[in-house]
Amino acid sequence: MSTRRTLEPGPVIIAVLALSFFGLCTWVSYARWANFEYRTFDLAYYVQAVWQLIHGRFEVSVEHVPLLGNHVEPIVFLFAPLFALFRHPLLFVVVQNAALATMGPVGYAIARQLGFDQKRSCLLGAILLLTPATAYVALHEFHPEALSAPFLLLMLQARLAKSVARHWLWFVAVLACKENMALLLGAYCVVLLIIERKRPLPELRQWYLWPLALAVVWF
Repeated sequence: MSTRRTLEPGPVIIAVLALSFFGLCTWVSYARWANFEYRTFDLAYYVQAVWQLIHGRFEVSVEHVPLLGNHVEPIVFLFAPLFALFRHPLLFVVVQNAALATMGPVGYAIARQLGFDQKRSCLLGAILLLTPATAYVALHEFHPEALSAPFLLLMLQARLAKSVARHWLWFVAVLACKENMALLLGAYCVVLLIIERKRPLPELRQWYLWPLALAVVWF
């Protein structure tokens, strides 16, 4: 006798909320951009810098510094192949808002891993999207460090899943968002080293000591 698997409503609800967050924030961002309400140079700087990069040039007149001369944000290099295909300034905002929207489903998954039921997991995932700070980041032009928030959640999810490879991947991705992320990750490693000090040394090395060393060297 076969048992019919029922679809959990939690992931569907949080996915709809994430898509709604992405659609609304991206539309408002487009309206602001189209009506000349972007008042700072951030998006213009990265658009020109990556445009120059895909054409083999490195001069940027917006700030008169090259791409990594203002801040150390190598994550921006990943935008180059996308920008080569879709040459519109709002590509940066679309990718940023899509990444921020994933915080809801990832937060839901983390809550489920921690043993929360669907209702509480949904609420925790929704809070990540509904908190005013998230919408502010999504609507305030484009900043590479905005990507650090979803990357940090993915790093924590990898730790809960005990996936060293994924933990390292997202750890490095957070480092690549901005130079000062190294301070945050260094503090994360130190705190967890203290909390989990009774674990075997090889385990502490791969999860916290070597990442801490990388964060210090990067900074």
